[in-house]
Amino acid sequence: SLLLPGWGQIYNRSAWKVPIIYAGFGGLGYMFGFNQQQYRYHKLAAICIRDGCPDYPEFAGFSQENVISIREFHRRLRDLSIIFGALWYTLNGIETFYPA
Repeated sequence: SLLLPGWGQIYNRSAWKVPIIYAGFGGLGYMFGFNQQQYRYHKLAAICIRDGCPDYPEFAGFSQENVISIREFHRRLRDLSIIFGALWYTLNGIETFYPA
């Protein structure tokens, strides 16, 4: 199950758990991708606000500090998705040894 997530559950005749495992990986992967995209977008917006370019009109009333705090929020969520992904992978392996 550590080489191929879900294989241990199939081997232990708990195949109904496999979609749950892959849904967890999918959700965490989506969370990572979305927050990485938002992090990069707000990083470029903060640089643009600092330099005074008009490329990001949706941040017209924002200070650079506000955009940086939004950027750091998405960075924290991105990092948490990595941590939760590692925990989900570990729980997948542990659950194989202790099937319900």
